[in-house]
Amino acid sequence: PSSGVELVAPKQARDAMVALFDAWRVCQPGEIRRRDYRWDFDLGLREEFWGKSWKGFTALRRGSDGSVDGYVRYRAEEKWEHGQPREILTVDELHALTLEAYDALWRFLAETDWVATVKSEGRRASERLPWILSNSRAAVRSELGDGLWVRLFDLPRALEARSYERAAALTLEVIDPEAPAGRARLRLDATPDGARCLPTDRSPDLTL
Repeated sequence: PSSGVELVAPKQARDAMVALFDAWRVCQPGEIRRRDYRWDFDLGLREEFWGKSWKGFTALRRGSDGSVDGYVRYRAEEKWEHGQPREILTVDELHALTLEAYDALWRFLAETDWVATVKSEGRRASERLPWILSNSRAAVRSELGDGLWVRLFDLPRALEARSYERAAALTLEVIDPEAPAGRARLRLDATPDGARCLPTDRSPDLTL
């Protein structure tokens, strides 16, 4: 059952969602942190500069000890067919720290009155959802794509490890206050047979 799931206003749910997301993301290879201001836009607490501001619902799931172990952020679209409600829920994000919380949040969405379809983007290909449905075919994949975020800390090693189509040289200055070095200026000499990347004091051709 979807026990422990409660609707909470986005403003009141924000802190719990931030804490849970940070706990969840460190267990997901390649997941990136979300900057603080982004939460306000994602929850409709600040006006968007481009396009419409988010308007929707947030629900928290609490475990037996009362702590939040999952949340979902979603929108509803009213739809009627032949005089019958066929509403669509679009899940913007759903994260859980336990399998019980994951199952409860999806059940909460599926049991919402008048809802005929639940849509969600950006889920993993290995999503658990089909395996908790009585009919796994009810979970239909509509689109499949790749996404990868990479943050480089050992820049010379990374640039030397990749291949290059043609011979060229480039001086790069990389600025990252949160990286161990903070700032690095490197000379990349690349050929199809290999590359060397070393510190330099030359003026940069490109600053990143």
